[in-house]
Amino acid sequence: MRTEVWGDPVHLYPTRATPEQARQIFVRMLERAEALRTRPVFYNTVSNNCTSNIVEPINEIATRRIRFGLDLLLPGYSDARAHRLGLLDTDPPLEEARRVSLVNDRVAAALDEAEFSLRIRGL
Repeated sequence: MRTEVWGDPVHLYPTRATPEQARQIFVRMLERAEALRTRPVFYNTVSNNCTSNIVEPINEIATRRIRFGLDLLLPGYSDARAHRLGLLDTDPPLEEARRVSLVNDRVAAALDEAEFSLRIRGL
């Protein structure tokens, strides 16, 4: 939706999470999704947005918690925070990392593909 309807830039960054950490975050997010089935919650820009819903499971396993900040309310700045905290597995400056991680063209090319997830990752 972000790439095809809104025309927003979408980035796919590599992270420094270990496979076990990534699994723990994924399982936590699945558990939250399952809980929403019986106890729905409403989106809220301040307390329940797309970024805060990712930060919460990360903080459950992180050695250094991600603290609340305006960049969590404004998701367009969340990659800058992740880059600054060393969570992204990329050494170039943020602008270069953004350029390399942009997937809009791959998304457009893979929309109807059964292997969509692999295709946008260039696999």
